[in-house]
Amino acid sequence: MGVEGYRPCSFYDCPGLPEELEVTCNICMFDFAAGDGQPRCDHATCETALRLTKNVPTYRAWVELMRAEAAAG
Repeated sequence: MGVEGYRPCSFYDCPGLPEELEVTCNICMFDFAAGDGQPRCDHATCETALRLTKNVPTYRAWVELMRAEAAAG
C-alpha cells in the first residue's frame, strides 16, 4: 500500500527528481547519461537535449554519492 499522492520511480520516470538530475528526455525518452534511446532531434540544437546534456555530470556525481552511501551501509 502506497502513500497517497506518491508514485514510485519507474523506468525513465521518477517523480520529484530535482530538475538538475533530469537526464531523460520526456519526449523521446533518450537517456543522456547512458546515451541510450532513439532521439528524435538534433542534440546540437534541441533546447531540451542541450539542457539535459548539461545535467549529466551532476547526475553521475549524484549516482556515485548514492553508491558510496549504500556501500557504507
